[in-house]
Amino acid sequence: MGLSYMKIRVVHGLLPVILLVVSPLQLAADDFGLWLGAGAEKKLGSGWSIGIDGEWRTADRVSVGLLATYKIAKWLKATGGYELQDVRSDGGLTGTGNYYNSTCWHLRHRLFAGLTGTWKTGRWKFSLRERWTYTYAPSYERHRMTMNPELATYGEVTTKEIDAKAKNVLRSRVGVEYDIPKCPLAPYGSVELYNAWNVEKVRYTLGAEYKLNKQNTLKIYYLFQDRKSHDDDEPATDQHVLGVSYGVTF
Repeated sequence: MGLSYMKIRVVHGLLPVILLVVSPLQLAADDFGLWLGAGAEKKLGSGWSIGIDGEWRTADRVSVGLLATYKIAKWLKATGGYELQDVRSDGGLTGTGNYYNSTCWHLRHRLFAGLTGTWKTGRWKFSLRERWTYTYAPSYERHRMTMNPELATYGEVTTKEIDAKAKNVLRSRVGVEYDIPKCPLAPYGSVELYNAWNVEKVRYTLGAEYKLNKQNTLKIYYLFQDRKSHDDDEPATDQHVLGVSYGVTF
């Protein structure tokens, strides 16, 4: 009971620190963000498990997903699932400068499947994950205003239908984790490439997983997203992210 109480005190102590760090970052610039996630996994036996998870990204995206995992071998597992996303498309001037588009939210559907291989040596664990994602965004309407760029005046408000679109992306991630002897804290890091015929972005992550007990874990991480190309449904700039996620296993 004493150890559990200490772990709870540690988690409670971390939350104010997270808020203190994130608040000035959010006020400083748009390229800083906070990602909060939570998930639950149920082991079914014979190598199978199912799960549900959700994520909230500051002024960017809200999502919920279902996934299934099958352990092919001790070192290899397959994962697949579906995710529903509500994403924000930034507004601004069109390329011609005759219209000003409003910021709006719209839905996306994502299917994903992949394989993860792991290799352990001593207290180090290395992993390689290859994941294919198919994302479909149905058509939607957004408001826009005509404007005179010379006088900076706005005119009639109209709507424009944005065509549906689909996208395939291959995500390749290399990771490493270290198991500290007699410590519930496990530091980790990873590099992930998003490839859609060319590398669109690269994510660098450093974090730590804290095991509250056998079923509950808490992850805190820093992520830098290096954007190589722009997508209307994604932030146009590089991003610095502070992330916190909670997971429970049954």
